[in-house]
Amino acid sequence: MQNRRIYTKNGKTHFPDKLNNRFVKKPLPAYQFKHLFNSYTRWFNIKHKRKDSLFAKNFEYRLVDNEQYFKNLIIYINNNPVHHGFVEHPIEYSWSSYLSVLSLKPTKLNRKAVIGYFDNVGNFRTAHDNQPDNEIIKDYIIE
Repeated sequence: MQNRRIYTKNGKTHFPDKLNNRFVKKPLPAYQFKHLFNSYTRWFNIKHKRKDSLFAKNFEYRLVDNEQYFKNLIIYINNNPVHHGFVEHPIEYSWSSYLSVLSLKPTKLNRKAVIGYFDNVGNFRTAHDNQPDNEIIKDYIIE
């Protein structure tokens, strides 16, 4: 088995080309899909004389500047499927981070950090059992 060298520059990974041992950039699927969606959107907008985004509404960034606001955002996000009538409780929604926090399965989510904002798992559950206080975060909600 031959030893393959890998070269990293500016966060991009390059692998040697098998034919001439030159380093070539490895394509990243996310960029390939981004290019596909951008190209399709451009074509669709020209064809239908549109200028809007095609796949999602525009969004804004908001600074999370205090811990209480952050806790309310966690509760709001996890309760969003409840708010829109998909489920009765966040635990029923398969794609929620609520399940990831409570589960023991491997995840990229930093469970300890999330639970730390609520002091313990019991407080995390209790906070989600009540309807979120949207009044506190109403100025930050974009709908």
